[in-house]
Amino acid sequence: MSESVEARFAALVARAAPPERDPLFRLAVMERRERDLFRRRSQALAIAGVVAMLGASLAPLWPTAVFGLAVLSFGVAISATSLIVLPRLLSGLRRPES
Repeated sequence: MSESVEARFAALVARAAPPERDPLFRLAVMERRERDLFRRRSQALAIAGVVAMLGASLAPLWPTAVFGLAVLSFGVAISATSLIVLPRLLSGLRRPES
């Protein structure tokens, strides 16, 4: 009699247990996250390159070199902000992963 109770209890506990971990699913999730991170970094680098090229190409149009350098340094500051600070700020806005 006690074996059947223990067997039923073991079956109930086994049914309530969390599912086994699937390593292929975890790899797929990690791959997707890395791909998204690579895409975001590539986009940020492309934007930084465009800003730097625009600043360098428009700098000679201003009458003083100091103003052109100021515009170029402003573009570099914006690019650095988009590469370093913005991803960290946006990561705080994401939902916590469970």
